[in-house]
Amino acid sequence: MWQGYFSAILEQLFIPFIFYFVSFILYTGYFSHHEENELSVAFIMEIMTLVVFGKTFITFFILEMIQIKNRGISYFLDVWNLIDIGSLALNSVYVFGEITNSISHEQLQVYASIAIFMMWFKLFYWMRLFKPFSAFIRMITEIIKDIQVFLVMLIIALSAFANIIFLLNINR
Repeated sequence: MWQGYFSAILEQLFIPFIFYFVSFILYTGYFSHHEENELSVAFIMEIMTLVVFGKTFITFFILEMIQIKNRGISYFLDVWNLIDIGSLALNSVYVFGEITNSISHEQLQVYASIAIFMMWFKLFYWMRLFKPFSAFIRMITEIIKDIQVFLVMLIIALSAFANIIFLLNINR
């Protein structure tokens, strides 16, 4: 029975996610910085990348809207759902800002870096689909649940040092 589910999830969700993931990384990492005004191979590749991204983005957006409709407010209580919807939002803001030039380049870099981090995180979570990785992914998620208090303290300490370095860097 699992083999049927595995095949369906792999073909209908994981492979489209890989196309979504790769197209967004290609666009943010290369094509958005190497724009050309004439018809060339790079321009055609950029458009193809945007088309693949757009199609897969719409697919995952529709899937998230279906989940929100079915689960209601409880959808927002799961961290993975928040990562999914946050990733979609950041990806759309980045591509919209890049295409329309309505957002500064510095802000776009911040959006892209957070969006890519979230997508790598999602890819890591997708790896639980494969048997050799599933035990390790489950173990890591359980460990993270157990050390939540420590993580909060660590984030506060790192933020304190980051704030100090930020203030010292202003005078340079």
